[in-house]
Parts: sequence; C-alpha cells; structure tokens
Amino acid sequence: MRNVKGYAIASDGNMKRIAITYDEIDDTGKVISPNLKVNRLISDSDVLLANSTIELFAQSVVNSL
Repeated sequence: MRNVKGYAIASDGNMKRIAITYDEIDDTGKVISPNLKVNRLISDSDVLLANSTIELFAQSVVNSL
C-alpha cells in the first residue's frame, strides 16, 4: 500500500506541477520505504479548478490577518 503524506502544488512556467511525498507500507502495516517522492504536471481541468479554489481560500486567510 502507498500512503500519501503530503503534497505541494507549484507553478512551472505556464503549467502547474504537483509534488507528492508518500510512504510504501507492507501488509503488516510496517513502513518499508519512507518519504518517497514523485511529481507530475497537472493537465486535468477538474484538478486545476480544485487547486484554484484552494488558492483562493489561502489568499482569503492571508487577507484576513
């Protein structure tokens, strides 16, 4: 099994990129490979829209400080 520990989305030129950190876990629940990383360009419009919603929320939090 793979368990996502965290992710970050960043601009890469005109594209968005997602960086994901995860652990690989065996059948007994033991972490066999910690802190693995993968990244991809985001091209799915639904994912881009969801990210835009999160960015707007983050900006509203900062604006309210």
